[in-house]
Amino acid sequence: MSLCTYLTARVVILREAEQGVNAITQAAAAEVHAFFTQRINEIDIIRRSPLFEDHFKNVEYSLRQEAEVYRVQIEGMLSDFASRTRVYPRVYYLDPSGKTLCLIQDGKAVRAGGTFESPDFLEAVKRMSATGRPLSRTERVQWYGYPILRYGVPILDTHGIARGALIFDCSLSSVHAFLGKLRLGISGRVRLTQRPRRTRAGPFPQWLGKGLIASSIPISGTSWAVIMAVNPREFTDRLTLISTVTLFLSVLASMLVIMIITRQVRLLLIPLEELRSAAKTYASGHLDRRVNVSGPTELAELAQSFNAMAENLRQRTAALIQTEKLTAVGTLIGGIAHELNNPLAAVTGFAELLKDTPRTDEEREDLRHLYESSLRCRDIVQGLFQFVRQEQPVMARVSVNDAIQAALALSEYRLVKGEGIEVVTELDTSHPEIAADFKLLQQVLVNLLNNAVDALRDHSGRKVLWLRSSSTGGNVRIEVEDTGPGIAAGERNKIFEPFFTKKTKKGMGLGLSISAMIVSQFSGSLSCEEGRDRGARFIASFPPCPPGIKVAEALRRTADPRRKGARILVVDDEPDVAQLMLRFLREDGMDVVALTDPEHAKRRLKEDVFDLVIADLDMGPIKGTDLLEQLGGDPRPGFMLVTGDILNDEAKAWASGRNIPVVTKPFLRTDFLRVVHRVLAP
Repeated sequence: MSLCTYLTARVVILREAEQGVNAITQAAAAEVHAFFTQRINEIDIIRRSPLFEDHFKNVEYSLRQEAEVYRVQIEGMLSDFASRTRVYPRVYYLDPSGKTLCLIQDGKAVRAGGTFESPDFLEAVKRMSATGRPLSRTERVQWYGYPILRYGVPILDTHGIARGALIFDCSLSSVHAFLGKLRLGISGRVRLTQRPRRTRAGPFPQWLGKGLIASSIPISGTSWAVIMAVNPREFTDRLTLISTVTLFLSVLASMLVIMIITRQVRLLLIPLEELRSAAKTYASGHLDRRVNVSGPTELAELAQSFNAMAENLRQRTAALIQTEKLTAVGTLIGGIAHELNNPLAAVTGFAELLKDTPRTDEEREDLRHLYESSLRCRDIVQGLFQFVRQEQPVMARVSVNDAIQAALALSEYRLVKGEGIEVVTELDTSHPEIAADFKLLQQVLVNLLNNAVDALRDHSGRKVLWLRSSSTGGNVRIEVEDTGPGIAAGERNKIFEPFFTKKTKKGMGLGLSISAMIVSQFSGSLSCEEGRDRGARFIASFPPCPPGIKVAEALRRTADPRRKGARILVVDDEPDVAQLMLRFLREDGMDVVALTDPEHAKRRLKEDVFDLVIADLDMGPIKGTDLLEQLGGDPRPGFMLVTGDILNDEAKAWASGRNIPVVTKPFLRTDFLRVVHRVLAP
């Protein structure tokens, strides 16, 4: 009977241990699969950057200088990306022949120009389609001490012809480090290895040995597998000791021994069952469960290890998701900022010049709408940067009724004439006020109006949009309600998460998340509920404006008194922006020379004398700061910079340390001239 008890307990314990090993292996494999999936998503996002198309088009048209500008921007984007992710020892940008255009090593750009070391891999990448899954291959390279996982995607033109390739060499050291922290008992370890061929011994490599409790989970879409093995003696040694003692004393006290064995087996099985159940819960992705720390010392330590592992996995998963999303957003925004702000500066500036010229009432109204819409575009771009950097808004006393009317004025044409939507306003006659940034609050309302328009566009029923303001219960509320299809109850919290969107053909899923972030900066909350006709009702709730908050300063300001006749040199590689600054300054009575070639500007500075030099910060190989250095580092004549790169904190700090003003594109005429007059002031 003692032998039967021993054998039964041994079988049960080993079965439970095997299930625990399988569950841990599955959880580890899920994390490794997520790591590889993230790498594929990253290279797929990067290759969609418009900088690559701009680069190879300029190369095709033999515009070497312009192509070099885009190549440098691509190099900076890839360098910033590699330094943030910290998993790519090398990143390549190649031309179709395999020549290295950009090479990022350990997050830093190094001198390019060589030939890619694996031409067969490059040829395989060039044969891929635009929608194909990124090619991946495990390779050993001389310059890295461990195997790397090489990913590649082609850079295709609109005809599907390969104009280059992106190659990301991914290090697996972080994966091995993560798996090295997962343990079961003393000998239990998790490893990442090449997927072994199935033999008579099973799907395990020969080096693993025999007689172990092992589990192997292949990583789908790769040649890798996660393997865990543990020595069964860790679970059976104590039972063997108990069985030996029981057998030795069975003649004298057989019944007593049976009771002791039964009790010991139960003490072993209960914690293992809890561990197995917890491991299954972890494998399914639910990491909030914790194991009761009790029982024998080894099992208590194992339970503590399980709890610590679950907490680490939960924290790292949440941090990884948030970091990767913000990294992708920051990379894309940083890459297009200069290209977007330069044309937007021209649109805003020329619209400002035209809106005050003598015209018919209808033309003046059209120009006013154009000017205000361009300002809203500027605010939207700045809102995207605010999403990445979360800068503090300028707080002032704001009437919610005025904000609603201003947002409605910008969207009224699209609402009524464009979409045929009936707009109903129900505004509180007490004119409630809150502490907020007027432009940001207007941006929130415009976002909510745009969402309502999208919801009502394909709606077959009555199209009605309500805008309400109220002040009840110590709170100020703004409601935007529509008669559209509404939002499912399970999605009403998800819609405020970054990148969540139900628009399959447009939208990045940032509008509502940015709006919720802005509202929270005003100590408010943004929520969604079902409306009266099963539509969507968005409610922004704020505390009333506290005393002592001043009314917002008027947006339109007058420029300082003019200093006519000052000689000014304007240097910007964007012709439209250079022409805009020339117009602003000439209408202000200045003697202006505008150049788009920084080399020409250097020569002109040697030949002529100017009272002020205005230069773009980033003009390709030659920076605006280079012109200042040519003047001996002393801003004589006066010197100021303009830039479309809002995120370039390093350059702004450099200019601030030398007391050089920096004007951010797009700028208003009054703001631009105010800085000019301040620099020219004696």
